[in-house]
Amino acid sequence: MPSLDASGTGLPVIVAVTGVAVESGDMTAANASVLVAAGATDSAATSDDKRRS
Repeated sequence: MPSLDASGTGLPVIVAVTGVAVESGDMTAANASVLVAAGATDSAATSDDKRRS
């Protein structure tokens, strides 16, 4: 599977989309926080993998 170097942009997009969804009532704050935490974890793991290469 090809890898895109988008780890630097993924988390801000997740934060923006979940923020809009929470404000509009389409998503609970609890669900949004789980998605943001997962995005942050993924970004951290991806950054660590790049340092090892």
